[in-house]
Amino acid sequence: MPPEHRPPDHRPPEHRQDRGRLARAYEARASDLDEINDRSPWHRLHRLVTAEHLAALRPPVPTAVDLASGTGLTAELLCDLGYAVTAVETLPVMLAILRRKAAGQAIEVVDFDLLGDGELGLSGFGLATCTQALNFFPRLDPVFARARDSLRENGLLYVDIDTSYRWAVIEAMAGRPSNAMAILDEGVDAGRQIVGADYFFHSRADIVTALEQHGFTDITVEGILPVAPLLHILHESADFLDRPGLVRAATHYASDDGFAELRRLDTTVGKMMPAELCGYMTITATRRQ
Repeated sequence: MPPEHRPPDHRPPEHRQDRGRLARAYEARASDLDEINDRSPWHRLHRLVTAEHLAALRPPVPTAVDLASGTGLTAELLCDLGYAVTAVETLPVMLAILRRKAAGQAIEVVDFDLLGDGELGLSGFGLATCTQALNFFPRLDPVFARARDSLRENGLLYVDIDTSYRWAVIEAMAGRPSNAMAILDEGVDAGRQIVGADYFFHSRADIVTALEQHGFTDITVEGILPVAPLLHILHESADFLDRPGLVRAATHYASDDGFAELRRLDTTVGKMMPAELCGYMTITATRRQ
C-alpha cells in the first residue's frame, strides 16, 4: 500500500533498526557532520530554516530537551536562542562530540537509547525537539512517548523528517528503481543506500495520528526545501567538502550567491507544493493534559 494508506506506525516485523550497523555507519562520518552541514547546500539551508522555526516558537518556559541530538547542532541552536538544553544521545561517537561541545555551554548531556525500553525520566520541559533523526526510528511511539513525558502541559514539540518522495526521486535518478519503490511502498530504504544503515519513512497521516494518540494537539505540518535536497542527484553531501571536485551546477549553489538564489527558489516553490512532495516535513504540536 502507498505510505499514506498504511495503518499508523505499521512496519513489517523484519523492519528493525540495527543499532550496531547504525553505530558503524557514523563512526567514519561523525567528525565531518558539522562541516557537511556548513557546506552542503541542502544541509546548510535546512539549518537556517530550522533556526528560523525554532526562533518563532513560544514555549511556556525556556527549557528544551533535544532527542537523538547527534553532534548537537540543534542543541547549539537552542542555546543560542537562550534555552537551557538537555541533549539525549546514545551513539558513542556522537556522545564524544556532543560532550565536548556541551562543556562551557548550557547543555546537559544524557546517554539514553530511545530505541530501548527504559524510562528516560525527564520532565517539565517547555520544548522537545528531534531533528534529522526521525527516519532512524521504525516506529514513532518511542520518540513521541518520551517527548510527551518530557514536556510540561502546553509544552511544544518540534520534529522534522525526510520525505519518501525526496529519496524515491534520488534513488530513481541513481538507477535504483527497486529501492525507490521500496521507499514508497514499504517505507524503508531496503538497499541501505542513504546512510548505510536502516532508514525509515513515515507519512504525514501516520505522524499526525501517532501524535494524537500520544496526547498532542494543535498539530501543524509544513513542507520545506522542495528543491535543494534534489542536488543530491549531482553529489553526495560529503562531496561538498572538496569543492574543486564538484560539477558546475553544484559549485554554483555552493557559492554564497548561488546559495541565496537556491534559498529564494526553495521558498517560492515550497509555497506551491504539498508537504509530502517537499524534501522535509516539519511538525509542531502542543502537549495537552
